[in-house]
Amino acid sequence: VIWTAAFGMANKETDSPVTVDTPFMLASVSKTVTATAVMRAQLDNHLTLDEPINSYLPFTVDNPRTDGEVITLRHLVSHTSGIRDNWSQMPYADGDSPYALGMYLEGYLMQGGDWYNATENFYNYMPGTTNNYGNIATALAGYVVERATGTAFDDYCQELIFDELDMDHSGWHLSDFDPATVAMPYEYTNGQHEPVGHFGYPDYPDGQL
Repeated sequence: VIWTAAFGMANKETDSPVTVDTPFMLASVSKTVTATAVMRAQLDNHLTLDEPINSYLPFTVDNPRTDGEVITLRHLVSHTSGIRDNWSQMPYADGDSPYALGMYLEGYLMQGGDWYNATENFYNYMPGTTNNYGNIATALAGYVVERATGTAFDDYCQELIFDELDMDHSGWHLSDFDPATVAMPYEYTNGQHEPVGHFGYPDYPDGQL
């Protein structure tokens, strides 16, 4: 490393500048790490991309808008699974979400679940035929890794990605950091930057790194 620097404010209200060590939520750039975890798990023979996901899960994913579909991990990571993002059933929280990854996904994908909607949570096409960008599908890919390896997804990434790459200032949850050091997200409204506050969501493998 020849030169490194940082610019801007991490928190305007506390007058805290960004430093080279300021953690930011990476949003959907997080999906590259989730995909890396999937491929690492395949490399270690914990799973295969073309095995039906239901062979790994403790619940059954069945798209009510299609008949006889088989969803694979390859479909999840290529955004062709037929699972749809229903933002009205994707809860945000102040800080980290109180809902566990698996609990939330089961409630989103299983009939009778707290976040289930047969029409809005799924598309009406067969897996592999149409591409639609998917957050829930990506989070489900992370959960498949968790189930196939027997290790919580965040711990799996810590041990086999972050530690191996010396990413010693990375984590999936706000609780991994001193909140005062994490960059505050802002919205630009009417010429002003308005703080959004630190937030989290149960489908964290799709964006909370």
